[in-house]
Amino acid sequence: MSGLRNRAADFVLGVRLVLGDRDAPWGRLVLMAVGIALGTAVLLGGITVPNAVSTLHERVSGRQMPALGDRSPGSVSMLGETVQENFYDESVTGTKLQQLRPDAPAPPGVDRIPAPGELVVSPALRHILESPEGASLRARMPGHVVGVIGPEGLGGEQELLYYSGTDRISPNGSVKAITDHFGEQPDRSDASHATWVLISLGVCVLLLPVVVFVLSTARLAEVARQRRLAALRLIGAGKRQVRRIAAGENLVGAVMGVLFGWTTYLLARDMLVRYTPITGTYFPSDLQPVWWSALLVTLGVPVVTVGIVLLSLRSTVMDPLGVVRGRPSKRRRLWWRLVPPVVGVAGIIASGALSSTSVDSVYYTVLLGCSMALSLLTVPLLLPWLVEITGGKATGGPVAWQLALRRLQANGGAAARSVSTVAVVVTGVVALQTMLAPGVSGFATRDGDRRDLSVSGQQRESGPSAMAAAIGEITSLPGVESAGGGQSFLLRGGDNVSVSVADCARIERLSPVRDCRDGDLFVVRGERDAALAPGTSWDVSDSAVGAPEGRWTLGPMRELPDGADRNLASGSALLATPAAAADVPQHSRSANIDVDVAADAPPQVIEQVRTIAAAWFDESTAYHTYGSVSGEELAQNLVRYASLLGGLLTVLLVGSSLLVSAVEQIQDGARPMAVLGAVGAPRSTLMWSAFLQNAVPLALAIGLAVPSGLVLGWITSGAMGGDLAIDLPGMGLVIGVAVVLVLVVTALTASTISRVLRPEELRTG
Repeated sequence: MSGLRNRAADFVLGVRLVLGDRDAPWGRLVLMAVGIALGTAVLLGGITVPNAVSTLHERVSGRQMPALGDRSPGSVSMLGETVQENFYDESVTGTKLQQLRPDAPAPPGVDRIPAPGELVVSPALRHILESPEGASLRARMPGHVVGVIGPEGLGGEQELLYYSGTDRISPNGSVKAITDHFGEQPDRSDASHATWVLISLGVCVLLLPVVVFVLSTARLAEVARQRRLAALRLIGAGKRQVRRIAAGENLVGAVMGVLFGWTTYLLARDMLVRYTPITGTYFPSDLQPVWWSALLVTLGVPVVTVGIVLLSLRSTVMDPLGVVRGRPSKRRRLWWRLVPPVVGVAGIIASGALSSTSVDSVYYTVLLGCSMALSLLTVPLLLPWLVEITGGKATGGPVAWQLALRRLQANGGAAARSVSTVAVVVTGVVALQTMLAPGVSGFATRDGDRRDLSVSGQQRESGPSAMAAAIGEITSLPGVESAGGGQSFLLRGGDNVSVSVADCARIERLSPVRDCRDGDLFVVRGERDAALAPGTSWDVSDSAVGAPEGRWTLGPMRELPDGADRNLASGSALLATPAAAADVPQHSRSANIDVDVAADAPPQVIEQVRTIAAAWFDESTAYHTYGSVSGEELAQNLVRYASLLGGLLTVLLVGSSLLVSAVEQIQDGARPMAVLGAVGAPRSTLMWSAFLQNAVPLALAIGLAVPSGLVLGWITSGAMGGDLAIDLPGMGLVIGVAVVLVLVVTALTASTISRVLRPEELRTG
C-alpha cells in the first residue's frame, strides 16, 4: 500500500512542480492541451453520432405506417397516404389520414386525429403558413390549421410536416394502414454502401491525424524536459521516480486538454445545431453522448497521454549530470512497417466483396473503417525509415544542406513525428478527393444558373383542355420563357412500360422528325422489346399501383431518331400522338409540363407555377430539372468538403507543433551554432539550414502521401465499383498550405537563430 502511495505522490509532485514553477514549460503544455482538446472534441463528436442517429430513428420510426398489404379491412383502424409538396427549395411532407374506427390512435405528437379539412402542422410549417411569403403554400394545403405537432412526433426543429384529415382514400398498393398504434413497422432505410464508404474514410481522415498529433504533442520539447529530469536525478530522485514525475507534469497538459476539449465540443455542438442544415434533422437534446462513453473518453485520454510519456522515457536514462540513451540506436527495420498497409488493402478489398452479399452493413462498415485506418497509417510508419535513409545516404552539397542533413541524422525521428500528421491528412484528403472527384465533376457540369421545372400531376377528365389552360397560365407568368407538355401513362404487365403522349407540333419541334401524322406511334431508340409488338393489348393506368383503368392495343410503330430532346419522351419507351392514344381514358393519364424559367426570374415564379399546377391537376408536383442534388450527392459533397476543411485546419494546427519542434532543435544546438557564428558563418546559411530541416521531412512526407492517397483511392473505388479521377485543385490546395506552413515556421524561427548566434551563447556556465 505504501508503494502505491509513493507512486501517487510522485505523480502529485510532478503536478506541483508545474503549477508552482514560474518557469514551467507552459508553452509546450498549452500546445499539448490544444492538440488533446482537438482530439477530445472529435472523439466526443464521434461518440455522439450513434446516440443522435438512434434517437432520431426512434422518433421517425414511431410515426411510420406499414403498407396496407393484404390485411382485412376489419383489422385496420386508420388509412394513410403520404404526399409531397415543395416550398421554394424546401420539401414539405404530408400524410392524409382517414379514420375507420373510433379507437384509432393519433400520430405521435398530435392530440387528436384531424377531421376532413383540418390540418395539424409542425411549428416550422406553421411559421411559414402564417408569414406573408407562405400565401402560395397556404393555397395548396388541403385544409385549415387546427393544431401543432409536438417534438416527439418530429425529426427536428425545422422539419416541415403535416397531417391532414380526409374521407377519400381509396385502398391500393400505395396506401398505408395501422391497426392499433403508429410505428408498427419501423423504418429501416439506410444510407447506401457508397455513402458509408465515404463517411468511414472521412472519419478516418479527420480522426487519425488528431490521434497522431496527440501522440506527437506528448513528446514536444523532449530535450528540455529531459534536462529538467536530469536535474531531479541530481537531487536524489530515482530513475522510475523521475519518469513518474514527468508523467505527472504531462498529466497537467492532458487534463487541460480534456477540459478545453469539452468546452470546444459544447460550443461546436450548439453552433452546429443552430447555424447549419443539421438543425432541421435533430433537436439539440439529441446531440448528447452516452454517459459511459463520455466517461471513457474523459478518463481515457489523460491515461493514454501518461502512458505515451512513460513509454517514450523507457529507453532514456536521466543521469544526474546529463541525459543518455538507454541503449544504442538501431537501424529502423522496414518489414513490419509494411504489414499494416498490406492488411488494410486486403480489408478494403474484402469489404468490397461483402458489400455485394447479404451481410449486415455493420460488419463491412466496421471492417472498412479499420482497413482504411490501417492504410492511412502507412505514411507515418514509413516516414521515419525514409528520413533515416535519406539522411544517411545523402552526402555533399552546400553548407546549409550538410548542416540540415546532420541534424536529421542526429534526430530524424523527431523531424518525422513533426510532419506525420500532415502526411496522414494529405494521404486521406487525396484518397477521398480521388473517390469523389467523378461525382463532383458531374455535379459541377450541371447548368446551375437555370431554374427549369418539371410539373406533373394526375390528369382529370377535362384532359387536353386542362393541359392547354395550365400551360397558358404558366406561360403568362413573368420570368417564364416557355412551357410545353404532354401526357403519360403506364402499360401494366410483367415489366411496366411508360408511354408519353405529345402532338406532332411538339414532336417536330423537339426531334428530327419532320413527317409526323396524328396517329403515329414511336418507339424510342434502344427501348424496342419483343413484348412491345403491334397488335398486343395492355392494361393502362396512371401509376404502378391500384387497379388498371383501361385497355390499349398497340398499333404500327416507328423508331424515334437520335437527337430528340430529353424532355420529349421523358424516359418513356414509347411516344404516342393523341390519335394513337385515343382509347386511353383521360383519368388514366398523368400530366407533364416542362417549364423554362429565366435565370433572373424572381423566386416567387416557382411558387406561382406550383399553385397553378395544384389548381388544374390532382396530386401535382413541381421539381427542378437542373441543378438538383440528391440526398446521396449531398452526403458525398458534405463528406468531401468537411474532410478538406478539417484537413486544412489540422495542417494549420500542426504548424504550431512544427514551430515548437524547430525552436527546440535550434536551442538544443545553440552552442554549435554559436561557434559557427563566431567563426563567421553567414546568418543566411543557418536560416537555409533551418528551412531545410523542416522542408526535407515535409517533402518526403508529401512525396510519400500523394501516391499513397492515390493508390488508396484507386483501390477503394475499384473495390466499391466506382470511377476514378484525380482532383488536382484539392490536392494542390492541401500541398500548397503545407509548403506555406514550412515557410512561415522558418520565418518565425529567424529571431531564435539570431539570438543563438550571439557570443554569449558560447558561455559554459
